[in-house]
Amino acid sequence: MSLNRKLMLAMRAILVALGIAYVSLNNWSNTRYYQEVTQRLNTMVARHVVAEERLFTDAKVNRGALERAAHIATVINPAIKISLLDVDGKILGHVLPANQVQVTHVEFAPLLRYLQQG
Repeated sequence: MSLNRKLMLAMRAILVALGIAYVSLNNWSNTRYYQEVTQRLNTMVARHVVAEERLFTDAKVNRGALERAAHIATVINPAIKISLLDVDGKILGHVLPANQVQVTHVEFAPLLRYLQQG
């Protein structure tokens, strides 16, 4: 194989690798951007839910208030899922069907960072 052909194959391999890297980075970046925008938009809904509903009664989850809050939130944005968490990230209450619940614990550190940012 000639040197010219080897160089052309190497250039093609580099261009293919760069194309794959670009598409992967673009996909990752768009996903993060969508998550950030969604969080910012739904912050107002979360504030409304907390302000309007008394989600705990006698240190227990108020199921009726949680169901009302979930209904109001899903009318505003059908993609919203409301879960009540304790300070360790354990899910205390939700109104999801049992087959849709995938976790019993949420990593709380990112939530704390988000809340501390104001």
